[in-house]
Order: sequence, then structure tokens, then C-alpha cells
Amino acid sequence: MRLEYYHLEKTFEGSIGLVKEEKGEYGPAKMKKPLKMQETLSPLEEVIEKVNEQFVGDFTEGDKVVITALHEKLKNNKKLRKAAQDDEQQMFVNNIFPQLFDNAAQEAYMESTETYTSLFENSEKYKTIMKALAYALFDEFRRDSAGK
Repeated sequence: MRLEYYHLEKTFEGSIGLVKEEKGEYGPAKMKKPLKMQETLSPLEEVIEKVNEQFVGDFTEGDKVVITALHEKLKNNKKLRKAAQDDEQQMFVNNIFPQLFDNAAQEAYMESTETYTSLFENSEKYKTIMKALAYALFDEFRRDSAGK
């Protein structure tokens, strides 16, 4: 939690008097709904959140492991990084990323068949993960190149 702005202003000076005819009773405290602070998510957390929203109840810890592993594998792909820096997002997401994602997913599947089976069994989940990773990595690569 971070306090960004603080302003103290005097709005009243004096005393507050109580009326003698009224009893001073307190009612039970009322619970307020907690405020949810918008937290900054890492690109990987954004991907997991997007996939989880679409596959509520059908998204396992194993799927998180798969996404994390694919993210790391693709993040270190120099061709992908260069494409994100040179091409537009639509070209990257729809034309360049799918082939490299397929290659990375198949390679990871060969390394750990059991873990990746669920990814290949559900084509909708496969496409959702691929799209979410494409957008996240494109943004991540662009931020990295802007920072250099």
C-alpha cells in the first residue's frame, strides 16, 4: 500500500455539545466491504488471469505450470523478441507467434508428456493460452526494447 497524496484541512473549531434529553447509545458496528486495490500484475500473471477467467473451474495448477514454462521458453526466443520489436502487434499475434508457440509447446510436450497432455486435449484452451501469451510477450518485449 502506498500513500500518494495527503491533504489536511481544518474545517471546524469549537466544542460539540450533547443534548441531555437523548440517551447516548451506540448501535452495532456495520461491516463495510473491503476495497480491492488494483494491483499491478506481471505479464505472466496477466496471462494466467485471462485464461482462468475463460476456463473457470477447468483451470488447474498443472495448467499454471504449463503456462509458466511456455512463457519462459518463449521469452528467451530471440526470433520472437526481434519480431515483437520490428512488427506490429496484429502481425505478431496472428502470424509469427502461432508457429513459434506450436514449436515450443510440442518441444515441451516431448520433454514432459504427462504435464502437457491437457494442453493438447482442449483446442480452445490451447488457443486461449497461445493468444494470451502472444499479447503478454509482445508487450513485454516492447517494454524491454524501449528501456534499452
